[in-house]
Amino acid sequence: MGGLGIRNVVSFNQALLGKWLWRYGHEVSHLWRRLISTKYGEGQGGWCTKVCRRTHGCGLWRSIYGGWESFSKHLSFIVGEGTHIRFWHDRWIGDNTLRDLYPELYVCSAVKDACIFDVLWIPKGSTVRVWDLRFYRAFEDWELAASYSLFQLIQTRIPRGDKSDTLGWRLKGDGKFDIRSYYHAIRGVSNSLFPSKGVWKPKIPRQVAFFLWTAAHGRILTLDNLMLKGRPLATWCCMCCCDGESVDHLLLHCPVTHSLRTFMLQAFGIHWVMPGSVAGLLSCWHQWLGKHNSNIWNLVPGCLMWIVWLERNRHSFEDIEKTLDELKVLCQWSLLEWSRCWSFTDCSSIIEFLLSLSLVS
Repeated sequence: MGGLGIRNVVSFNQALLGKWLWRYGHEVSHLWRRLISTKYGEGQGGWCTKVCRRTHGCGLWRSIYGGWESFSKHLSFIVGEGTHIRFWHDRWIGDNTLRDLYPELYVCSAVKDACIFDVLWIPKGSTVRVWDLRFYRAFEDWELAASYSLFQLIQTRIPRGDKSDTLGWRLKGDGKFDIRSYYHAIRGVSNSLFPSKGVWKPKIPRQVAFFLWTAAHGRILTLDNLMLKGRPLATWCCMCCCDGESVDHLLLHCPVTHSLRTFMLQAFGIHWVMPGSVAGLLSCWHQWLGKHNSNIWNLVPGCLMWIVWLERNRHSFEDIEKTLDELKVLCQWSLLEWSRCWSFTDCSSIIEFLLSLSLVS
């Protein structure tokens, strides 16, 4: 749920049930699989059962089968003998079916549900299999290019037939199903979409971590967000008194924020090009100096953004303003105190602390 690590229960349950669909396609000889296929019958290719329409009896498998349409979109088929994989309808070449790649040829196909094994032929006196596609009419001139393209695509993919057909999982590089990738596919998000490590891993105060989480979602109450709630406000940044106040402007692009960040980066001896969003910054910042040298480095975004946010609120509600030099000193002391709390440093002075940062980087 938005980087908090709380899963959507309905989607997570569907992902867990997907494990049974995966097992059904692989555990062909297991007793439970044979019982299910006997009761409901096997669908095309034997990768799942037929459609479950019974209104009586246990609805457990009906609930599992209900996710087949979504689940099957992420399957690929690894051809062995070719007896269980349909030539036109299954994804056995790339990410699309041949029916989708060559719809004009599919319409002309004589056997639209043929398996790969059925469209292969061994000529007399030969041991090498060749394609034997059949169409109910000759191709028109405008269909010849598609037919050449099809035969060129499949010519080098004639299966040897020395093993059984199997399923592959397109969402993982190793082709094996896992619940995490299916859950993220159901939710329509990428594993790396939200910078969870950049928010929750650094040893910053919990209050600051929740502030970063809110800012990464673009939900802190900047003037543009307040205007979306119907508040009649003038959208200008009270820090720089020029541009409109938004989350990304205030925490990244405001000249005051930019000056503070450049000042802190100079302590590490690093020049940095800012991403366009808070979430983008948190994603690329975490552990940038390496696993063993990034403890203090990881604190910097939270420290800077929190100080800028507090200063913005003092401007807006108390009419109190710190100078840029005072903010720079505050950033240094805050970073030092946070680092000492977690024993990242034993320095007792700012000068000693800044010198240690330049040595680390």
